[in-house]
Amino acid sequence: MQVPDGTIWKVATSAKKDTGPATRQIDEFVLLLGVADVAASKRFYVERGLAVAKSFGRMYAEFAAGDDQRGSPSRAGGAPHDVTGGSMTGAPPRGLEERLRDTRAKLESDIDPWVATSGSPGGVHLIPLSYLWDGTAFLISTPRASVTGRNRRAHGRVRLSLGPTRDVVVVDGTAEPVDVADLGPAAGDAFATKTGFDPRTLDEPYQYFRIRPRRIQAWREANELQRRVLMRDGRWLG
Repeated sequence: MQVPDGTIWKVATSAKKDTGPATRQIDEFVLLLGVADVAASKRFYVERGLAVAKSFGRMYAEFAAGDDQRGSPSRAGGAPHDVTGGSMTGAPPRGLEERLRDTRAKLESDIDPWVATSGSPGGVHLIPLSYLWDGTAFLISTPRASVTGRNRRAHGRVRLSLGPTRDVVVVDGTAEPVDVADLGPAAGDAFATKTGFDPRTLDEPYQYFRIRPRRIQAWREANELQRRVLMRDGRWLG
């Protein structure tokens, strides 16, 4: 329904039949925003402190709300805020072309993946790092003396994970150290613009790494696990 001020209200109920008198009680409010670019809008609100409760790529995102941002009306005093680029139904499995398109878009738009390396006495090391994707490889920078930096220089094998648990992209690749002198000003400037920090200006020695993906997997629900591999041996499957 549309009220006189132009606001459109969507009323939903879990009871399909009239089971009693109207209680005039409202369980929760949800603010729905229709946007042209879900990924950009999600990034905008994340940068301003909202926590993502659910995310389905460029189709739909739900933010937690309230004082503790858990989104529970009884605990947080608020309800979720949804950003959607279209109606979300039963989420059937995506075809190869759609999954490739969504994955490439995520590589372009995301900023901070989880990066896993191994080789240190402590075993596998996991840390979030910012990156720049140029269409063929990731550019990441970390202190030379860090565990991640030492692991990459020693072995080069690395795994990146992007997205929430219901919109996963996992990348297995090899890391090549890149010195600042060999990086070039264009790549260094692009990295600083995308990530918001410039290792070239810091006193602490940083090491750049170029990570070339060898295998990429992507899935949202269990019905996409069977065909989750989108890149094999460094070649996209479509």
